[in-house]
Amino acid sequence: MNWLSNQLVKIANNLGKKVTLAKEEFKEGYKKSLKEADWDEIDTEEETQPFIDIFKKEEKIKIIAEIPGTNQEDIEVGVIDPKMVHIHAPSSRKKYSTTIELPAKIKNKNASYNYKNGVLTINLELA
Repeated sequence: MNWLSNQLVKIANNLGKKVTLAKEEFKEGYKKSLKEADWDEIDTEEETQPFIDIFKKEEKIKIIAEIPGTNQEDIEVGVIDPKMVHIHAPSSRKKYSTTIELPAKIKNKNASYNYKNGVLTINLELA
């Protein structure tokens, strides 16, 4: 049994070395490809519309917006009029901005929002 254990340890060590070598080769190749590639830098001044879903249920409207990479304290949500909401949220890579026309009038004072893991959820009450 000792011989078998020794052989398995040798195989595992050899495999571990090959995996480590493959990881290093991948990292070096990745870095080299980024240096050689003719990529344009992302324009962080350009505004992008976030992906939006709007749900209406009973007396409420829920807006879900995907705005990854921003901080909750940088998010601005404003009710423009009873049927329009504006979202503005800068991130390190882009600025998200959009105005959403709602399917019904809402109450301004009862709006709330939550931001977690790149997803903004806005809860609104219908007027």
